[in-house]
Amino acid sequence: MTPTTITLPRAFTGERRRLLSMDLIRNHALDRLYERREAVQNVIRALEDYQKSRKARLARSAAALRAGLHTMQPGLLGAHPDIL
Repeated sequence: MTPTTITLPRAFTGERRRLLSMDLIRNHALDRLYERREAVQNVIRALEDYQKSRKARLARSAAALRAGLHTMQPGLLGAHPDIL
């Protein structure tokens, strides 16, 4: 998307102040959108990390059950042994 060029009226006119004010409002809105995008990206990363760690814990638990180690101490299987 190419930026739109706005030609400003002469200095100290009401029209110029109005255009500058609208530009300031747009810039603040854009800043807020960037902040929200960053927050959403952080949430997505956290959920992906959680999903990866959950899959790893489930795989360790399944491997332990297949090996017949269901009597293994729960602390050796990971942070959440209650999934056995």
